[in-house]
Amino acid sequence: MKNKTFSLVRIFAVIVIALSSSISFAVPFTLNVEAYVDGKSTLKIKGNSIWWHHYEYSAPGQWPHGPQDPPISTTINGYEWYPDWSGISNYWHRGNPCNVQAGHKCETPALVGHIPSLIDNDQIISFDFDGRTLVELEAPSAANQFTTSIIFNDNYGGADWYSFELVYDVSNIPEPTTGFLFVLAGLPLVLIYRKRMMNKK
Repeated sequence: MKNKTFSLVRIFAVIVIALSSSISFAVPFTLNVEAYVDGKSTLKIKGNSIWWHHYEYSAPGQWPHGPQDPPISTTINGYEWYPDWSGISNYWHRGNPCNVQAGHKCETPALVGHIPSLIDNDQIISFDFDGRTLVELEAPSAANQFTTSIIFNDNYGGADWYSFELVYDVSNIPEPTTGFLFVLAGLPLVLIYRKRMMNKK
């Protein structure tokens, strides 16, 4: 009888392990970004790195571009980030965009470690934006080397404020308490079965 009870407990334990290892729970992270954008620029995210790639007109936070005008930060979840635009021309006319192949500096150094890693399209839960023109999201994939792009194209005169909210899952880790909950739920059944078998003796 003990062997039968032990076998049942062992089978139950295997089921618990299999179920608990396959169940995970999303842990959403909300990325809120606000930027002062003029023309074409893309905010890129790869892993836990985030940086700007600029194409046309004033770089983000650089308009107006008078010598006495201080730069405007890109705000990331309340953190004021001042990207390093040194070495980049402050104004790229339409028809003469910023061009890496032509030797232009079109990207800022990355801000690293300020956000949780984002490398997979399946992580993305939602995306919303606010601004006077469309803001597009290009999700990470093998085709773009797992880089997320938030694409701005402000084609009105001057610059304007834009913001977006990107919610993505940062878990990808099975919940450690899941197996324990299955054990608590199933253990009474094992004990009842054992008691009934003992009463039949």
